[in-house]
Amino acid sequence: MAAICNVEIANRYAKDVAAGQIIACKYVVLACQRYLSDIDSLEDSEFDYWFDSFSAEQACNSIQQYPHTKGKWARQGLKLKLEPWQLFQLVSMFGWKRRSDNAFRFKIWSVDAGRKNGLTELATAVLNYLQCNHADLNYKQFDINAGNLDQAGRQRVIGMLDGTTPDDELFGIIYTIDEGDDWTSIEALRKSNPNFGVSVNSEYLFSQRAAAFKGGAFEDCYKSRHLNMQNIDGW
Repeated sequence: MAAICNVEIANRYAKDVAAGQIIACKYVVLACQRYLSDIDSLEDSEFDYWFDSFSAEQACNSIQQYPHTKGKWARQGLKLKLEPWQLFQLVSMFGWKRRSDNAFRFKIWSVDAGRKNGLTELATAVLNYLQCNHADLNYKQFDINAGNLDQAGRQRVIGMLDGTTPDDELFGIIYTIDEGDDWTSIEALRKSNPNFGVSVNSEYLFSQRAAAFKGGAFEDCYKSRHLNMQNIDGW
């Protein structure tokens, strides 16, 4: 049986999110819809970009050869194993290129999610990959913002996703909850923690959720760290 390639996994993730088969907030849905819309635009000769499947596959395969650098998986000597939501980002970053000069389309990668979702580990692996494989393309042109986006960074991503401030060179995605969601729900945790049950232990999250019911600083900490509710839409 032929192996399922990384691009196929990323495409399936985008389609499942857009179709509502994967629980996600509106910013993740918009990021996936943008990706799928761009795929549809490939047949348009006036579209400024093309998709390099080989480049995307190479990046994903190479990055998954890097070992974990901390935690129990590092102690076990395990290599990175990218989940579909991570593959979606890397396939986007390393697959899309400009037709005019074949350079990578995206110059900024901004991603935010709840704590312990492996964003720092992934960003480090991406930087190592760029240094080792794309020094000739000036890897320092990339602005990598993984986790803890400030308000300006968040608003830039939101503006790009909702179309108020288009930016073809920015890839951005924010994992959080939607306005009106019940912050105490399990669904809220899943929306904000794409690595729920993988790098983010569910029992740990449930214990933090239980502590948040005390209110006050416990609740604020839980919302900020684990639901990624940091001044989005006036929260």
